[in-house]
Amino acid sequence: MNKKRRALRVGESIRREISELLLKEVKDPRIGFCTVTRVKVSPDLRYATIYLTFAGREKEGLEGARSATPFLRREIAKRLNLKFSPHLTFLYDEEWEEITRVMELLEDLDK
Repeated sequence: MNKKRRALRVGESIRREISELLLKEVKDPRIGFCTVTRVKVSPDLRYATIYLTFAGREKEGLEGARSATPFLRREIAKRLNLKFSPHLTFLYDEEWEEITRVMELLEDLDK
């Protein structure tokens, strides 16, 4: 249970840091406006899957985020003082799109 709790804590810290880095430090125009919706970290903290949404072109945004991976790994290791810098995998968060669609449908029903 302790490893799971730690992985959740580290995942939330990675989410905050990646969000800030993509917003303020990474200058790749392909990324544009993106949101880090969630981060899943393996129990050993060596792998992190980062789920992103984009305002616009998802494919280009993911390519931009993936090209910044070495920089992001270095910064995460420095900022979070981790023993190992986790391997970062970026994915488009299709689940978030579904949640948004359901929320819109519920709002339409409410009207």
